[in-house]
Amino acid sequence: TVEMKHIMLMIMLAAQVKSSFGQKVQCDADGFCSFLDGSIQTPTQNAGIRTLCTYVVSTGLSCSTVSFQVLTRNDRTVSFPAVFNVEQSDSCDVPSEFGPSRHCGIVTTKQYTDTDGKVYISTVYATKPLSTILPSSIGSSSNIYVCFQSSLPASTQRCVFLYVNVPPTATAGSQFSVAVGQSLNLPISSKLLVQVDTLNIKFTSPEIPGSKWNGPATCITSGSTCPYNGVDNWVRTLTYTPRSSEIGNTYSVSVQSVARGLPIAPQAFGGMACDRSYGLCSVPSSFPVTITVTVSQSLPVVQQVGSTPILLFSQPGVLLDPPQYSAPNLLQNSTLYQAYVNCPINPIPFAFSTSGSFDLLSMSLIDPPSNFASTGLSTPAGVKLSTPALYPKAAITDNGFDISNVQSYWSYTALSWTPPMDVAGRRFVVCVQATDRLGASAVRCVELSVARCVYCTLAGDTLRSVAAAYHSNWLQVWSTNQGRWSELEDTELASAGLARWSNTKNPNVLPPGVLLRLGPVVPLRAKTSLQTLARRFRTTVAALLAANRDLDAASSTVPAGQAVCVLPDVCAS
Repeated sequence: TVEMKHIMLMIMLAAQVKSSFGQKVQCDADGFCSFLDGSIQTPTQNAGIRTLCTYVVSTGLSCSTVSFQVLTRNDRTVSFPAVFNVEQSDSCDVPSEFGPSRHCGIVTTKQYTDTDGKVYISTVYATKPLSTILPSSIGSSSNIYVCFQSSLPASTQRCVFLYVNVPPTATAGSQFSVAVGQSLNLPISSKLLVQVDTLNIKFTSPEIPGSKWNGPATCITSGSTCPYNGVDNWVRTLTYTPRSSEIGNTYSVSVQSVARGLPIAPQAFGGMACDRSYGLCSVPSSFPVTITVTVSQSLPVVQQVGSTPILLFSQPGVLLDPPQYSAPNLLQNSTLYQAYVNCPINPIPFAFSTSGSFDLLSMSLIDPPSNFASTGLSTPAGVKLSTPALYPKAAITDNGFDISNVQSYWSYTALSWTPPMDVAGRRFVVCVQATDRLGASAVRCVELSVARCVYCTLAGDTLRSVAAAYHSNWLQVWSTNQGRWSELEDTELASAGLARWSNTKNPNVLPPGVLLRLGPVVPLRAKTSLQTLARRFRTTVAALLAANRDLDAASSTVPAGQAVCVLPDVCAS
């Protein structure tokens, strides 16, 4: 209570320790005094003091202690009749000459004598904003104050107001990585619990090379006015686009906010301490926040094009001339494609994206990576890539893709190949590498499985010529193609864009580009000699080797697990 404070004050006055002599003192009409050398100055009316705070939703405000001195003549007493939103019972840090931390409020009194022998009393008061203050409850800085008055004249009262500032925080954290070709747009925000006219967010250390601010800090609020809506949220955006020479660099920079145009300007007066050190809390308006930015190299990313052909571009906004369409991706996310001897495969699309969405990558065929070493697969001869182009990522409308509304581009190429007869039954791997202008690359590999015992007809082929190439009889080939193929085989044919020979009623008509089944495919359970196979299926070793070009002609046996195409010479007699 006020009475208890007066009693405590009188007790402390009785225990005063005389201090330095010879001070020149000047007092005003309100009965408050100051040393002319400025070492002790009673705060003026409506003096503002900056307090440095942090704010956490779970714990509230945490602010520095502020202490000041009120100097009066010896025949007068000082009381503190009005305080609002400040601590009075919690522990406050006080200047080191007063010993350890004390309870907030009156810390002590000291006695001084001027050059005329008059005695003056200095009352030391320590305080800080309440930790329980909610941002929404603070309308302006006038809501946090300490008022004091002198006993003569009794009506005289002065108030000291506390200004609260919360340091800036990076809205997305403090650790960032940006790749060459990308731009980092980093909003830095500062929350203020009191109204200010403007707030500046700036570097306190050397800037990131080439970075720039996108204009001044802007006040953002959900209310109708800004500032002030309980909490002013000021945001300033830093933009940084690294260069290739900066790959691997890490920059650590500090930013802080500085308030301008406070409704109550912070005052500098003697006898004031910030925590345990004398002087106005004149450190920056907020604690610096350190942000670390690491420059990396962005790698191209494998993408899947759609199943609908789309017009390709030579450069952003420019279509290929003559117009070309992308190959439909009929097997989404597949890495295995079926192929048939003599027939061109459906072009296999390859697409890669980069951090620079309009960059056209260079693309080339490479040897299979080391992870394919154990498979024994190799790249077949004759595979080709189309000229790289830009595949548009366009908006999808009710009528399909709208190329006029392109959002970004991928680098695109397509793989083509026509398997020759000598690769029937074999499996291959083809790898495409996409490389950007900085040398960063990505690889996508697909496997090509060439069907065994299936032949794709060419112009001029007849049943007799095809059968003769495999040391068989046209009747045997014709009879093998009667009836239905399996559902799996039909699915594989459809994905390859091919069809089997279905008009078998007239064996003299054999159109080009259809698939003939040559005979059954027999998987061997055990190691078997070529002679044994030939006798079992009433054929010859030469016919077996002609239909199975992957068999070793120098070896007389076929290993277990090998699948063999056989054309039994059932019509030889």
